[in-house]
Amino acid sequence: MLAYDNRAVALELFRPPSGSRLDFAVVLSYTLNLEALLALPLAVVSHQEAGIEELLQDPIRLLQSLREVGDKIHVFVDETGVHVPQRRHPVFVALESCVHLVRAPNDGVFHPKLWVARFLQSDGTPSIRVAILSRNLTYDRSLDLALVSEARPREELVPGSKPIRDLLEELTSLSRPRIPKNLSTRLNTMGEEISRCEFLPPEGFHQSPIEFQPIGIPGYPRLNLNVEYGKRVFAVAPFVNRSALDAVRVLGPTESRLISRPHELDTVPAECLEEWSSVKFLDDDINYSDEEMVDEDISNEDTNTSLAGLHAKFVVVEHKRSQATWTLGSANLTAAAFNGHNVEIVAQLSGHANRVGIDSVWKEIEVFCHEYKSSQEMKERSEEEQNARKLLNEAESNFLDSQTLRISCKPEDSGELWEWSLIGGFKIDQDVKVHAWPISVNKDESKELQLPVSWQSMPEERLISFVAFRFSVQKFPDLDESFVLNLQISGVCPDRVDKVLRSVIDSTEKLLLFLRLLLGENHDDWIVSSENGTKVQDVFYKAGFALETLLEDLLRVVSRHPDRLEPFQKLIANLNETPEGRALIPKKLETLWQAVEQALAK
Repeated sequence: MLAYDNRAVALELFRPPSGSRLDFAVVLSYTLNLEALLALPLAVVSHQEAGIEELLQDPIRLLQSLREVGDKIHVFVDETGVHVPQRRHPVFVALESCVHLVRAPNDGVFHPKLWVARFLQSDGTPSIRVAILSRNLTYDRSLDLALVSEARPREELVPGSKPIRDLLEELTSLSRPRIPKNLSTRLNTMGEEISRCEFLPPEGFHQSPIEFQPIGIPGYPRLNLNVEYGKRVFAVAPFVNRSALDAVRVLGPTESRLISRPHELDTVPAECLEEWSSVKFLDDDINYSDEEMVDEDISNEDTNTSLAGLHAKFVVVEHKRSQATWTLGSANLTAAAFNGHNVEIVAQLSGHANRVGIDSVWKEIEVFCHEYKSSQEMKERSEEEQNARKLLNEAESNFLDSQTLRISCKPEDSGELWEWSLIGGFKIDQDVKVHAWPISVNKDESKELQLPVSWQSMPEERLISFVAFRFSVQKFPDLDESFVLNLQISGVCPDRVDKVLRSVIDSTEKLLLFLRLLLGENHDDWIVSSENGTKVQDVFYKAGFALETLLEDLLRVVSRHPDRLEPFQKLIANLNETPEGRALIPKKLETLWQAVEQALAK
């Protein structure tokens, strides 16, 4: 049985099985929180059970995890779906190459929630883990549903899995700008393996392969529920409209149940809802997050807010032969989702109604719900404000269609600070204003987008390709939309990540911590605070850095995994360029490192 209240933890989805390592992973999402993305490689490397907030507190551990697996994780997100970060993280620069913006082909939005991970055992045998979710890669704490399955590629094609391959292959043509050829090749290779994987459903369902179905790409123009002989139906979705509700309700002529959000239900004609046997909404004590307002006349989400509420999307149909068919995934009960306006993905699986039918899940979820009654107090937006919203959405679309923006960086006369500039072109309605800022600076440093626009005196570690944009209508200054684009950047040094590393390692303790991480050791038991007067040398030895032990560990890594020490080699060279940097290197470590460099040179 799929337990809606035993939600799969996102950070667990890319953790390798015992005896395996992560080889390649892909996330498809409508929206993206960059801080949540930072936590993914960190969770894979650290195997910590801590929450995201705690994981993000250690920039050194973040950087090392990004070095180890960051280049193996790629996220494809709707072109307006990257949230403006609430705070600056110097390590955001390490995410530039793994975030790819996607445009839906049918003037809708890129809305799938698909996670795919490829693992390799020590003998090179691959396995693929696939997760179909109803949530995005954000901090959203909404009630959702995830289906996770893992399999090894077989010799023969598995028809139900081939659609995932087709969706992954389509990413190359949908990405803006186009992804590198080597990434496209990796997607196609993994897609081919997926098409030969037999992904089985959880216990309680018939152990026949899960049927996957993308929507809104060539060959998959609309949602096909593939359900016959319906008797009862139970549908859950945060967003609904009449056409989709009517199409689903007829699948359960004997009994039909619906759960959605109250304000969404207020937009549906009363005569449509009256056709349903039961209409409920989640408890008012739960805050509702404005997930993805992707349908007609609905505003975009507040990308800076993470609340609790309803996010699950599924339809359960019981048949006359006591069978229950589940359809779950990213698709809301809207025309945009059903008719291929958006790009979506769903999974379908079946079982006996006694085990996975409507009653079993209904009795668990209904305790959080109330009967819906049409709200007479619903505030209708003024016609003027509706027109402003429409103007704002059209302005965003025209901006994205016309923009040729790129970033140019050049050092200032001092040689230590830089000028970061937006150049290129764009088109925008005269009633709409656009402000922009690199996400490495505070939002209050934003500037109106009148090209060229520049930010001066920036440290090199703040040169970044992620740019935030805020659109507003002059008559409605509180009505605005914001998102982040990943633009082409030129003039920067290829070792920017190393410069960021240097900026966060500002003490001997952090230097030693970074070395221990490279050696593959947990540092939680050896960090000793020097604030109480403890000398650095004392910390050095209490940490277990006996001369012979450390040299042995270093030489072991040199012989087996010399590439792991490359970041530290660059860091030591960078520190030696300044008196302040040289002061961070303990004498005994300096002596040891000279021996290591001799070994590396052989």
